[in-house]
Amino acid sequence: MHDAGVMHADLNLHNLFVGNSGERMTVVILDLDKAQLFNGAVPPAHRRANFARLARSARKLDPDSRYLDKKSRAILTAS
Repeated sequence: MHDAGVMHADLNLHNLFVGNSGERMTVVILDLDKAQLFNGAVPPAHRRANFARLARSARKLDPDSRYLDKKSRAILTAS
C-alpha cells in the first residue's frame, strides 16, 4: 500500500480483514474513503505514523495478545 503511494487515514485493526492459512497471513485493507494518494511511495515519516497508529490499535483491542502474538504484531506494524 505504502509503496504504491496510498496512505490510509485511519489505519487500525477495525479496518483490516486478516486471515491465515497455516504459516501464511493475508490482510485486506478496508475503509479507504479518506486515503491520501502520493505521487510515488508514501514518505517514511508518514509510514511510521501509520504503523504506530496500527500498533496502538492492536494494543488497545488485544491487550493480552490473545489473537495477535508478537510475531503477528510485528508483521502488521512492519516493526
